[in-house]
Amino acid sequence: IKGDNRFDGFRRNYINIFQMNPRIQALANNSASDNCAFTVFLYSEMARQTPELVDGFTAMDMVRNTLDKYLRGMKGYGQVGYTNAVGGWASKFDSLDSAPSLIISASYYIIDTKDLTWANRNYENIRKWAIRMMDTDRNDDGIIEYGYSGNSGSWNGSVRPANWWDTIGFGHDDAYSNALVYKACSLLGDVALLLDKSEDSVLYRHFAAKLKGNYFNCFYNASSGVLGGWRSEDGKLHDYYFIFVNSIAICYGLIEDAKAKTIMERLLQKMKEVGYTDFRLGLPGNLISISKGDYTDFDKRFGFGSFQVYENGGATGCYAYFTIHALFKLGMQKEAEEILMAMLESYKESEFQGNCRNSNMTKDWKTWKGECWGYEGFLVDNYHALLAVFDYKNS
Repeated sequence: IKGDNRFDGFRRNYINIFQMNPRIQALANNSASDNCAFTVFLYSEMARQTPELVDGFTAMDMVRNTLDKYLRGMKGYGQVGYTNAVGGWASKFDSLDSAPSLIISASYYIIDTKDLTWANRNYENIRKWAIRMMDTDRNDDGIIEYGYSGNSGSWNGSVRPANWWDTIGFGHDDAYSNALVYKACSLLGDVALLLDKSEDSVLYRHFAAKLKGNYFNCFYNASSGVLGGWRSEDGKLHDYYFIFVNSIAICYGLIEDAKAKTIMERLLQKMKEVGYTDFRLGLPGNLISISKGDYTDFDKRFGFGSFQVYENGGATGCYAYFTIHALFKLGMQKEAEEILMAMLESYKESEFQGNCRNSNMTKDWKTWKGECWGYEGFLVDNYHALLAVFDYKNS
C-alpha cells in the first residue's frame, strides 16, 4: 500500500488507539477519559501489529503497563468500585466482558513477547481472573451469566448491563461476552502450556469446548437467520440484528464457516432492507430499533426510543473491524472491501473524531444520515477497525 493515497487515513490514524491517560497512567478512551477494563483487548489486538514506536519502546509495553495497573488493583469502567465524575460503573456486578478482555490482553502479551518473567510473576492473579470468570457459569452449561436477568422491562434507567454496549439491556446469557470468554480460555490454555501448567491448560480448554458446544444453540434465531444478542433469564432471545455480536463470534471461531457465511449474507441483506448503505459512517451495532423495555438508559439523547442515536443503531467505527475481518475470513472480499474502503475515506478526513459543525455533539456516533450524536469527541475504539487493512493486504 506504500504510495497509495487511499490508505492515507490508515497511516495518519493508526496509533490513535493508544491513548495514555496521564492522570491514571493507563490506556483509556482518550487521554482525558475513563479507563475501561473491557476495551484492553482491543489495544492488545492492535499492539500485536504495531511496529516499535521508538527504539526500545513498543505498544505492547503500554498494554503491559496498563495490565500491571489492573493486576495491582486498579478498577476500570465495567468493574464494581470504579467511580468517575458522573458516578462510575452503576452495577452490583462486573461486566461480563471485563475479565475476558484482561485475560486476552495478558495472554497476547505473554505469547507475543515471550516475557516469561512477567508471566510467571503474574500468572496466579491472571488465573484468579479466569476462575472468577468461569464461576459465573452457574448452571454448568459453559455459558457464563450476568447477575441481572436481562428480562424486558427489568431495567431502572441507571443500572448498567453486561457489556461495552452499556445502554442496551444485555443480561443473563450474553452472546458478545461469551465470545470473548471463549477466546480468553483458548488463549490462556496456550499460556498455561507455555508455563508448564498442563492441568490448568486442560481446565481452560475444557471450558472453552463446553462453551462452543452450547453457543450456537443458545443464541441462534432460526426466524431471523442470525445470532441474538442475549437470552434473558425468562428464556427469551433478544435479537435486534446485532452486527458486532455475529461478527465477533465468527471471527473467534464459534461458528463453522458454512453457517457463518449464511449469517453474514443475512446481515448484509438486512442492511439493504433497512436502508443502511453509507459505510463511510462505519457500521451500526444493530439494524432494528431496541425496544424501550430492553434499553437501560431512559434519556433520548442516548438512544431511548430514538433509533440511530448513540448505541441504538447509531453508526460508528467502533467494532466495525470484526465485521470486515469476518467477511475477509469467509472469502467475501468484495463485501469486506466495500466497507473498509469507504471507512478509510472517512479516516482520511478525520470523520471519526472532533466536534460537528453547528452542534455540540461529536463525530464518534452518527445517525445513518451523518448527524452527530457522540460525546467522547475522541473514542479510541473507533480506530480498531484500521486493523482490517492487514486483511486487505493479505487477501
